[in-house]
Amino acid sequence: MTMKRMMMTMLAAVLVSTSVMAQDEKTEKREPRKFDKTEMVKHRTNETVSKYKLSDKQAKQLLELNTKYADKMGPR
Repeated sequence: MTMKRMMMTMLAAVLVSTSVMAQDEKTEKREPRKFDKTEMVKHRTNETVSKYKLSDKQAKQLLELNTKYADKMGPR
């Protein structure tokens, strides 16, 4: 009787772990949100401005630089 119970427990554990793995694969397949270049430049500029508390003049200069080098920026 104990051998049968042990086998049923092992089978239940395998089934549960398989279903958990299948759910993880579904959540990973979501496509990342795609930004166009101008959105990306504005987003990165705004993040940097707020993080370092830049002045309006510095923010404007940073936006110009980020726009100039947008093609060379990689994903974060």
